[in-house]
Amino acid sequence: MTTRVLIVTALLGTTILVEAQYGGSYISPYLSVLYFLIIATYSLTILYSFLLNKVKNLTLFAYVQVFGDLLFDSILIYITGGVESPFIFLYFLSIIVSSIILFRQGSLITASLSCLLFGALSIFQYNDILLLPIPTRLLNFSIISLNTLFLKVFLNMAAFYLVAILSSRVSESLRTTHKELEEKEVIVKGLQNLNENILQSLTSGLITTDLDGIIISFNKASEELTGWEKADVVGKCWDNFFPQFPASDLFSKVKASHGNSFTYEMNFLKNQNMKYLGFTISLLKDDFGNVTGLIGNFKDLTDVKNMEDDLKRIDRLAAIGEVAAGMAHEIRNPMASISGSVQVLKDKVGNNGITGKLMDIVIKESERLDGIINNFLQYARPKPIQFVSCNVNYILNNVVTLLKNNPKCSSNLNISMNCETENLFLMADPKQMEQVFWNLAINAIEAMPDGGNLSIYVLRNKRNNLFLENSKNNISYIKIVFSDTGVGINHDNRSKLFSPFYTTKEGGTGLGLAIVYRIVEEHHGIIEVESEPKKGTKFIVYFPEKQEEIGLKRLKGL
Repeated sequence: MTTRVLIVTALLGTTILVEAQYGGSYISPYLSVLYFLIIATYSLTILYSFLLNKVKNLTLFAYVQVFGDLLFDSILIYITGGVESPFIFLYFLSIIVSSIILFRQGSLITASLSCLLFGALSIFQYNDILLLPIPTRLLNFSIISLNTLFLKVFLNMAAFYLVAILSSRVSESLRTTHKELEEKEVIVKGLQNLNENILQSLTSGLITTDLDGIIISFNKASEELTGWEKADVVGKCWDNFFPQFPASDLFSKVKASHGNSFTYEMNFLKNQNMKYLGFTISLLKDDFGNVTGLIGNFKDLTDVKNMEDDLKRIDRLAAIGEVAAGMAHEIRNPMASISGSVQVLKDKVGNNGITGKLMDIVIKESERLDGIINNFLQYARPKPIQFVSCNVNYILNNVVTLLKNNPKCSSNLNISMNCETENLFLMADPKQMEQVFWNLAINAIEAMPDGGNLSIYVLRNKRNNLFLENSKNNISYIKIVFSDTGVGINHDNRSKLFSPFYTTKEGGTGLGLAIVYRIVEEHHGIIEVESEPKKGTKFIVYFPEKQEEIGLKRLKGL
């Protein structure tokens, strides 16, 4: 519509200026017709714009506009020389516009209407028939023979149809091409969305870089594994995030492997928790096989690494367990004889003098050694678990009572217990549960030599995939937490806490937490540690409420 206004303004404005220049006036019957055409064009354009969003049949609306344009063309041609008018080309413009909007059918209809209107004008011109109230002397009609008139009309009509056919073919071709492009755009967009969905649905992290090591993609799993936001990573250098393995070194290592891949593992600190990530780096190539960057695929191997460590520890202990247990028995018997003999000698000698003191030391150390042997035998040769329904609150209350009367508890030590409900039951061995709670509590007390707070709380909840193998999702569990305000544990020591014979305490055996770990594991539970130096320690134990054994009766009083 805007194009129509611009063309009319340019053509008629120029015509008016030329006619006024030669005629000496801007007011004349001839120019009045031109003024009328300009005003009519502007008015119709405004009307078309107003009706555009209200008309339902846009095809019919387009035909109305084309017919209006042809009438305008015919009037202008009529008053500017008829068959010899310089504005006959406006018919061609209307036909071309029609082929673009209405395609082949519309262009042929427009060409036919152009022929009818142009033929009628030719007849009117030849017979001096006036269509407008303009004196014949003011019209630019020239005397023309019938043969010449017929030739001009025939050539123009033939040109109308020729332009209609050619322009419609071009228009149809453009429409087909446009449609194919739209279909291909939909396909490309679908493939892009599919590719993006695949990348974002991967459970492993995926990072790609260019040749300069600048990160160009960072999927959702990468965000979850690293804790970094995509917006903070994309566009920045790989070396800023993984300085242990610079991008330049990775290019060299992958190329050294004959273009296959390079695999490595590394420690990664996420939210103050150490993770173990495994990377596989390969070259990113285009369709022509040219290297355009790197692809980094990585996974969290922390659980796998921990499992490997556990298996190694189990294998190692299994190998030495039997030997050590036999040795412990052999040591225990002579130690009992030594302790008994020294006790008899002490009774005869009495407590006087250095001899009595030395005998007291022998007896005391014999008792300590016997305790170590008992703990070791308990760890190396555990008794079969007797699963019954235990009242966790009852067991913990007994442990707390014993703790408050234990000589190790200072007057500055505060012990508190908070349970979600009065009675929480789980299927477990009550004696072994008491051993777990006692060992964890003693460990907490020993971490607070100058006093502090030991908080114990118990609650029930559900958690997905907490337990291994044969366990179900959303299984109910009992969560027991021992939280102290002691000296805390550094990261290096945390990884060794449950290893047998590992201790940082003077006089410790290093078996207390190892026994706890074994009992929790045999009850299909999980134990976790949260600790920072000088900020205290929190041991969190999860036990499933129900074990595989069914029909076990509740132990009376528990």
